[in-house]
Amino acid sequence: MSQAGHWYAIENRKDKHCALATDLNALYQNGSFQQTLSLPDQIGKGYWQKTSLNTMLEIMVCDIVLHEELSMSSTEQDDWMKICFCLGEGMQWLSTDTHRDYGIASGEVTAFGRAMTSSTCQFDPARRFHSLTLKLDVNKLMQAWPIASLEQQWARLTAHDSLYDNKKMTPLVRRILHEMLNCPYQAAVRRMYLEGKVLELLAVYIDEILREKDTLPREVTLSKTDLTSLWQAKQIVDANLLSPPSLAELSRQICLNEYKLKKGFKQLFGLPVHAYVIDQRLEQSRRLLEEGSVNVTYAASMAGFNNLGQFAEKFRKKYGVNPSAYLKSRGFRTV
Repeated sequence: MSQAGHWYAIENRKDKHCALATDLNALYQNGSFQQTLSLPDQIGKGYWQKTSLNTMLEIMVCDIVLHEELSMSSTEQDDWMKICFCLGEGMQWLSTDTHRDYGIASGEVTAFGRAMTSSTCQFDPARRFHSLTLKLDVNKLMQAWPIASLEQQWARLTAHDSLYDNKKMTPLVRRILHEMLNCPYQAAVRRMYLEGKVLELLAVYIDEILREKDTLPREVTLSKTDLTSLWQAKQIVDANLLSPPSLAELSRQICLNEYKLKKGFKQLFGLPVHAYVIDQRLEQSRRLLEEGSVNVTYAASMAGFNNLGQFAEKFRKKYGVNPSAYLKSRGFRTV
């Protein structure tokens, strides 16, 4: 389907003449580089923004808060794959094809598409719905990058029984999304920057899917209960980055032995527990520097680093630049 074709046919279930639905359909059909639709004040606050990078890559950003309940139906009009990253509150929708409920939680990513589907979604008031969705012409991607492993990975992404394939976003994915949403460039440079970021995001996402499916150590067999426990462990660690529990205590809290905790945590999240804590602290410090409201010393302290030299060394190793240079690169003075 051509780029001028739209992703969805959208309809307000309670108002067939809804101006917002009409505007959304027009937005999806628009083939220009970037278009923004602001939510009317009487309905709520926020916007939708569609960015058409080229004939095989598009981005849709939604960031809205409604005053009243809104129920919308949509029908997929193409076979492109969509990958949705949920940055706000979770969402649920009903597939009219399978008569099943689906959903995505905050901090999750779901892949769907490559077939015509219809669904209905209810948006509750006073909740922030914030997401970034990639739209990908898989056939053209395969022509541009005819790599056997890439094609196999795409096949694996779509080889599931349900219409949607959910997984948790990793810190690396979150960082790339943050950089995309805060792109500092305009016009042609903006297009170039976002194209590069989309390809980086796509490569990281596919690689994480591949490792999640293929690299589980043979000596560690994780049941569904074990996986649930490991996700619980991650939540506990995320909530206590400055004073995380010991492995023994964490093992006790999630009712999983230390061996499975250590091996399983590294498999699912890419790092041992201690290294994950350091990685998250560094990401926290990077976000503080990104905002430009603190200096390097304060950012290090707030992220739990008491030794400024050690902090600078680890920051440079992770991001390829000293924290002071990173702060300067964002347009802020180092203090």
